[in-house]
Amino acid sequence: MNSRLPLPRHLGRRRSDQRGAVILWAAAALGMFLTVAAFVIDIGYVFMTKSQLQNAADAGASKGATLLYYRADVTGDGVPDPMTYDMVVSGSYVQPNFTLAEAHATANATENSAEKRLVATSDVVAEGGCWNTAAASGQSAWIAKSASGCLNDGKIFPAMRVTVTRLSVILFFERLIGLGTATVETQAIALVKSPGSVGSGMMLPIAFDEQAYLGTRVAPLDPLYIAEDQAIRDGGYWATLVSNASASYIRDVIYGNVSQAGASVGDPMAVSDSAKDVAYQAFVDCVTNTALACHARVQQAVLPITRRIDNVTATIIGFACVRIASAQSGGTNSKLVFYPNTGCMVAQSPVAGIYAGTTDGTRMVF
Repeated sequence: MNSRLPLPRHLGRRRSDQRGAVILWAAAALGMFLTVAAFVIDIGYVFMTKSQLQNAADAGASKGATLLYYRADVTGDGVPDPMTYDMVVSGSYVQPNFTLAEAHATANATENSAEKRLVATSDVVAEGGCWNTAAASGQSAWIAKSASGCLNDGKIFPAMRVTVTRLSVILFFERLIGLGTATVETQAIALVKSPGSVGSGMMLPIAFDEQAYLGTRVAPLDPLYIAEDQAIRDGGYWATLVSNASASYIRDVIYGNVSQAGASVGDPMAVSDSAKDVAYQAFVDCVTNTALACHARVQQAVLPITRRIDNVTATIIGFACVRIASAQSGGTNSKLVFYPNTGCMVAQSPVAGIYAGTTDGTRMVF
């Protein structure tokens, strides 16, 4: 005999209703989970695309910044090469070649890919301008370019800003609710700063007066001279970090047998013509004899730009990059001929000087 009693009818219906409610809640939870998962996948894809576009912006800004200081005299013959120009120093301002830098920044950005396709030229906006490294809190450090250029004060430097925008980043799941694409934008800013210090062994025992180097040349590629003929002497003079330096010391510095100590903006230099005959002859050797180690050094030489205090002392305000094109030794005919150059790279320094052709590398600042 079956001893189990049948369940009351209303209890059977309740258990059935509970099973139905569980199914509905499970379906709702699954739907919410799939929605969140779809959203996360789309957001992840957008962030991946943004990272790829950021790489393009960084590459463009970095390349453009290096060309803000690009010199014309690349081949060393004193003649401008096609598509390259000196960054002009005009009074208190430097005038970079923004046009050249912007073109190369755009081209370099478009060599990168996002979403498995190259960044288009129409996606890129490259802008030359100035960056204020001493901007106060809350003040914009970016300064739009102008005809004057950038103030040459050791605080404001030419910079390159690259913005990359992709207007139609595909959304895989959100299109189901009407959001088929998204717009993604990235930006990068880079500058090349003028150094405020140089390391040991980098400077030759020559200095140029700031007015001579920055203010008297009619054209950027005009040469400068140190000469015994005062009619052509352009404000260059013999100077060392060592007071009362001997002729043998100056000669050894030129040949590279002795390294002058490192120096910074604000440091004093000793002015002296006592070793000029020995110095002229040493430079003749270095310029003409390709077998000497100093020959390469005079092609890209770092010289201090100074503010003369008196006939025996000067103060460093920046560092120039020059090529010593020729040298003569022989009494009143002795002279050195210099051309502005770039490519003189020094280790990045915490302080900055005025621009005179020497840089301490490209820096990403945004």
